[in-house]
Amino acid sequence: MAIRKGKMLGLAFLGAFALIIIVYLLFIFPWMLEWGATEAESAMPLPGDEIVPDPSYRSTRAVTIGAPIEDIWPWIAQLGQDRGGFYSYSWIENMMLADIHNARTINPEWQNRREGELLPLTGPNYPLGLIKRKEKSVGPHVSRFEPNQAMILDGWGSFLLRPLEGGKTRFIVRDPTKPRPFPTMVFWSLLFEPGHFTMEREMMKGIKARAEGTSGPGSVWQSLATTGFILTALSGGFFVVFIRRKWAWLAVPFIYAATTLIATADPQAALVGFTVSTLIIAGCLYFRRWWWAYLLSMFVYINVALLLPWDAYAAFGLIFLVAVLYLSLRLVMKKELLSSIKSREEARRKSRG
Repeated sequence: MAIRKGKMLGLAFLGAFALIIIVYLLFIFPWMLEWGATEAESAMPLPGDEIVPDPSYRSTRAVTIGAPIEDIWPWIAQLGQDRGGFYSYSWIENMMLADIHNARTINPEWQNRREGELLPLTGPNYPLGLIKRKEKSVGPHVSRFEPNQAMILDGWGSFLLRPLEGGKTRFIVRDPTKPRPFPTMVFWSLLFEPGHFTMEREMMKGIKARAEGTSGPGSVWQSLATTGFILTALSGGFFVVFIRRKWAWLAVPFIYAATTLIATADPQAALVGFTVSTLIIAGCLYFRRWWWAYLLSMFVYINVALLLPWDAYAAFGLIFLVAVLYLSLRLVMKKELLSSIKSREEARRKSRG
């Protein structure tokens, strides 16, 4: 009976997951492809379309920046791991050991590019992407570089600036996806596109903030988020060591965090990596044979948090903080309840005696 109930529960979970995928493909994925863009912008031909003439699908994303083209272009020109970074979530990039650090100033030495040169996404001798590669770094090549107009990257897409009235500018990024078989295209859209959209959207918002002069240091929300990450990592580590007695498993997050810190000098990336890997281990130990359901749930949760319009680091950290405080409160209340029940039992024994 228990085995049949477990199978039914597993099938129900897989059905819910399949429903989530259908909703994603029908509604969320099309929204991601045209984020911020008008119908006319999505339909119009743009420079760089000829690089992939028959894509499986393409995205056209746009944002209006309250600054003239001359104030925006320098930030686009200095994109790259070896220059100004990508103005996105560097802690996510550095969790992949990319060693990226976002600039907050314009460097005149980073403003020129040659057509055909590599725009690196990672540092040289990148350990996770050098299989069968000629270059030391991973990244697209500059196909066209027209100052104050367009930068087209073969392997990424087109970065375009269009003037608007009132000294404003329309910043458009178009990404064509090379033709792929339908199953591969679906798999790619599920695993790659949510992360790519999140990083590209944050890059566009980062360029907008820098050009408008609104980019500043982290807020109090990020400080609270860091507290959430730390408490969650400690809670997960406590569960692994003292509840499940699997202390050797903690070597994995420690090694990962140390590797990230040494390779990128990014403590934020190391903290997030330590927390995530600790949660994965603790969750799999807790759910045991349902580990696969836990990992699928984590996959959905991570992507939902990334797709939210808020800062992803703050979103994750604040959710963790609320969850830890809630569970701690429940634990305290449970202990008080057990203590109260025990006191009543002792009182009854004494009264009977």
